[in-house]
Amino acid sequence: MSGAATERRAGRRRAGGGRTSWLAVGGVLAGVVLVALLLQAFVRVHVVASDAMASTLTRDERVLSSSWALGPDGPSRGDVVVLGHGTTWEDAELPPAAGGGQLWTITRVVGLPGDAVVCCDAEGRITVDGEPRVEPATVDDAPFTPGVLDCATWPRSERCFPPVTVPAGRLLVLGDHRGVAPDSMVLCRGTAPASDCARFVPAERVAGRVVAKLWPPGPVG
Repeated sequence: MSGAATERRAGRRRAGGGRTSWLAVGGVLAGVVLVALLLQAFVRVHVVASDAMASTLTRDERVLSSSWALGPDGPSRGDVVVLGHGTTWEDAELPPAAGGGQLWTITRVVGLPGDAVVCCDAEGRITVDGEPRVEPATVDDAPFTPGVLDCATWPRSERCFPPVTVPAGRLLVLGDHRGVAPDSMVLCRGTAPASDCARFVPAERVAGRVVAKLWPPGPVG
């Protein structure tokens, strides 16, 4: 074979190798874009905007939420979740006059559809279907002293709220910082709450479960 022919074959091999390299790079970039789109669709970063979940989450912390983490049946009791909503929990989005989009609320699921929830038992605990909840993360709850300031005294403890049953397609949510959280039962606590005081959240407002603290890094209780 002549030197010219050999040179031409070597040139074709080099050109083919260059095309292969560019195809590999393009494949990697396409994979990166696909992963980014999936993350944007199913994973979000949120800034904690209030003290309603202290001390589990404190103001200005960054948290990671995932819709994948909810599973096929949606949230479970005790999950810390992110709600996407409009002016109220009933609204899916803000009105156009307010710029559209959504507000984000981080809270904890306490009651699922059909659950009977009440506060308090003799020890000042919330019960769900008659079972007392263990809530180690709760802070700044209203005072409760059996026989002195409880649900049978006058005035009664501000911790108490009447029995409610969570409607179908709704959730009962409470903040861990009970003293400041604008949660499902905030209007029901006290001496003479209205019969329709509970504010249940439409289950479809749950955008994801909080799975980790991004900054500062750490687990979520």
